[in-house]
Amino acid sequence: MSRPRLGIMIAVLAVAVGTAVALWWIYPTGDEEPDAGVVEEQPPDPDEEVETEAMRPCDLYFPGLGGRLYVEQREIAAGAGAVELITHLVEALIAGPQGTSLRPPLPDGVTVGQVYLMEGGTVIVDLQSPEPAPPSSGSLREMLTVYSLVNSVLFNVDEAEQLVLLWNGQQPSTFSGHLNTAGPLVPNPRLVARR
Repeated sequence: MSRPRLGIMIAVLAVAVGTAVALWWIYPTGDEEPDAGVVEEQPPDPDEEVETEAMRPCDLYFPGLGGRLYVEQREIAAGAGAVELITHLVEALIAGPQGTSLRPPLPDGVTVGQVYLMEGGTVIVDLQSPEPAPPSSGSLREMLTVYSLVNSVLFNVDEAEQLVLLWNGQQPSTFSGHLNTAGPLVPNPRLVARR
């Protein structure tokens, strides 16, 4: 065999071996461990129980006819502790009642900011709004707005003793000029309609 032919055969053999190695590298045989960075999705196991968030019955107090607060019973997500439960309670109030004769205590656009539960049972709820101040209203409507929140939180959360309301991170001295909200508030059961 001549030298040029031997060289060509060696070159062809080298290309074939290189291609085989490259193909093996790109398409492994499947015996190898999967790449640690790749997460393979497994189909759900029908026998495995899906963990759902625990719900608990709560009484929400919504403003209604006759200048009273009316109880609407709801199943509220309990969360991992009192702060999460308080957050879910206030979110449910903001979302509004299911009953047609009742109304939400706060206007559209208000959301729950930070919620704190201090030692001694003082709850701080920061209401966030595009408006710089709480909505103006008469004295009765102001009381229903504030005590809808206060009663709903304090009557449902054992650890909560009093409630401080903030508006965009600041504690207003009043919501509409009639009720003093500069300090912690306690429930007002006299505003609740009797059944």
